[in-house]
Amino acid sequence: SEPVATTAMPSNTKLGDSTIFHHVAVPGGPMPKPVICFSELIPQDIAAVLRTRWDARHDERAITFHLLKNVYVVGEGLVFDQDLNLIVDSIAQNDAALIQLGFKQLSQGVRESTVPYQRGTTLLCGKIGMSNYGHWLVEMLPIAMLSLYWIERKLWRVFLPTIYSWMKDVITDSLGLLGIGSDDCILGDGGPRRFEELVFVTNLSVHGHFYAPVGVECLRTIGQSIVSGPACPVWVSRVGERRSLESEAALCKALE
Repeated sequence: SEPVATTAMPSNTKLGDSTIFHHVAVPGGPMPKPVICFSELIPQDIAAVLRTRWDARHDERAITFHLLKNVYVVGEGLVFDQDLNLIVDSIAQNDAALIQLGFKQLSQGVRESTVPYQRGTTLLCGKIGMSNYGHWLVEMLPIAMLSLYWIERKLWRVFLPTIYSWMKDVITDSLGLLGIGSDDCILGDGGPRRFEELVFVTNLSVHGHFYAPVGVECLRTIGQSIVSGPACPVWVSRVGERRSLESEAALCKALE
């Protein structure tokens, strides 16, 4: 029988140990320091903050693969169980408004019997931040690289829960560099979808605090197939964004 759907905030549930089927060990210690071209251009106060983060040590942990049955995904990767309880491990940086919106969409879809159903085993390769190329490359693409054994053998397909227009080429091209083609992928629009079996990966990253070294390894792997040119300064403007530089509009005009 179908669960009763409401539009209030969902109840929460946690993943149990019975869902775990695979681990990837992450040794403790500092994260690998990046190689930064023109690092002398970084202001000293900012460089000091960066060094503090790079020198921080992290405890040993394990990237964990969970196999979930008869679950729903909505938004950029919110996962609900068959009774529409929200799996807290999927919340990440989703705020209350996004959770309520996702639950409302899912509730309506269940009530109207319009939620698509995906048979077989599917890898969730997405979380909040899919609109940002940096989040994708370090927090989500490595999920696919760690899962190549199953994807290459056509045992799993890859679900990309929300594809924004400005991110589509970044996502499909980077997956392609890992050998994952369009036939291996299911492109979502943020709407709810039900899965017979869903592979859900945890402990790969904690946004702003920890990123497993495998994220850097993934970028190095795909970088080996790209012919690189010489390093040169590039100006990237973020005018109108929350993190714009002081007097950025004037700087942009001066560089035209």
